[in-house]
Amino acid sequence: MPLCPNTTLLLPDRYYTVVANTAARPTGAALLTGMMIYQTDVGRTYLWDGSGWVIMSEPVQSFGPTVTSFSGTITTLGTVTFTYHRSDGWLDFNLVIPITTNGTAGTTIRATLPVAPAIPTGAASVVVAYGRETSVTGKSFIGTYQATAAVLELNNYDNSYVGGSGYTLHTAGRYRMTTRYS
Repeated sequence: MPLCPNTTLLLPDRYYTVVANTAARPTGAALLTGMMIYQTDVGRTYLWDGSGWVIMSEPVQSFGPTVTSFSGTITTLGTVTFTYHRSDGWLDFNLVIPITTNGTAGTTIRATLPVAPAIPTGAASVVVAYGRETSVTGKSFIGTYQATAAVLELNNYDNSYVGGSGYTLHTAGRYRMTTRYS
């Protein structure tokens, strides 16, 4: 059955209203805490929690991160891919960084994130990802983010530099976003 705007569906756990776009979302007195909508223009399911629309599910998205090193410069990168999925305040991601020519890069590989991560009170950094270099060394590495920026930092398990010419870094992770709202 096609999903048509302004249709209400009764599913086993609750009512869902299908809307065409953001402008068609319920407002004012029509908003009820716990109501859900499916928005056809973006393919997302939202929940009204009394304060805002929480993204409950969405299709996989692509993001073009900026990839740098903490010190020096990466001469040439291959095609970097970053895909992610947001659900109920969490962001799950997959990142592939092919380093063609490392140049003078060293210390840490850094990649920007599509949505700012939340950090627990009192923590300086949080481990959110694990990965593996798959072309040369096969070493495992970790990804962390700092309290001060929406940047993922990659280092080997022993805190050594993770990159090099011909390396391909594959990583996946999950973090809580600073906002659950669309």
